[in-house]
Amino acid sequence: SASSRPDRRTAVKDLEIRAARLSDVPRLLEFYKQLDITPEPEMPIEHAWARFLDLEANPLHHIYVAESNDLIVGTFAVVFVGGISHG
Repeated sequence: SASSRPDRRTAVKDLEIRAARLSDVPRLLEFYKQLDITPEPEMPIEHAWARFLDLEANPLHHIYVAESNDLIVGTFAVVFVGGISHG
């Protein structure tokens, strides 16, 4: 019934969306591992940090995390791609 569903306003009250930081990389790797249906070999943390720094250096690429109670519960990237819609 509708009354047994959680109130969405409460569910997102503790959610924070922010730009990812280098210190988030170990937690991001853990998060990605949970989502992996067919587990791949783990990436060494040094390689993950280097990739993160490469992506972060690109002004057209932005990585974000969604955090709740100090846990990463989501992540997404915004990539700006040139187009022809604006001069």
